[in-house]
Amino acid sequence: MAGKQHTSVETQESFKMRRIMKQLIMRIVIILVLCCLTNAMTAATFGLFTYTDNGTSITITGYSHEALGAVEIPTTIDGKPVVSIGDKAFADCFELTKITIPTSVTSIGNKAFFSCYHLTSVTIPASVTRLGEGVFMDCTGLTSITIPNSVTSIGNLTFFHCTGLINITMPSSVTSIGELAFISCTGLTSVTIPASVTSIGRMAFADCLGLTSASFIGNASSMGENVFFGKTTTDFTVHYLDGKTGFTSPMWHGYSAKAGAAPP
Repeated sequence: MAGKQHTSVETQESFKMRRIMKQLIMRIVIILVLCCLTNAMTAATFGLFTYTDNGTSITITGYSHEALGAVEIPTTIDGKPVVSIGDKAFADCFELTKITIPTSVTSIGNKAFFSCYHLTSVTIPASVTRLGEGVFMDCTGLTSITIPNSVTSIGNLTFFHCTGLINITMPSSVTSIGELAFISCTGLTSVTIPASVTSIGRMAFADCLGLTSASFIGNASSMGENVFFGKTTTDFTVHYLDGKTGFTSPMWHGYSAKAGAAPP
């Protein structure tokens, strides 16, 4: 009887040991896989650029803060397409004046060009479908930009404090304008909202001190709180086309509003 009990205890101990060994092996396998993935995504350099390579495509992750003047992002690196500009990739590159983005790029990350104070010109190709939050935040030297018709949303804080921006062209593909998207763009004097835009986020055009008019091409958009915060009935007017719905005159959302046959 004692012998059987002893054998049973040994069997249980053996089972426990096998289970522990399996768990250890699984943990080792997971660690090895994570190490391989980490190595695959380790940042490399190409000229003044840093980038990651996922095996099939390239993401630009950084650029020398000492660089001056114009920069052209390469279409390929090591034979692989550059498809993305990562978060904060060019942030604090204070002396850049012009950036050309190739048609291989489809996505631009959050705050990609944050605080590029001397940036005056950016070419965004029609291949880009995503603009992250705060992409051009604090680019005070940027005076004009055209958003391609491949972009459907202008995210939160996209042009935050772009004080030099005097002209923004939004395509008919844009359906939403995010919160604080153009806050403190003090150089803007007018803005045209395409008919495709159905929602405008909270304080999207707040503190745009020079803004005197906003022209809506389509029906009224859904409006967040204080979209045009800082504007008064005497220095700002909303214009909309005859026959468009959702507007009221002479006041709409607390702002002067006028209907007309065409935008002023």
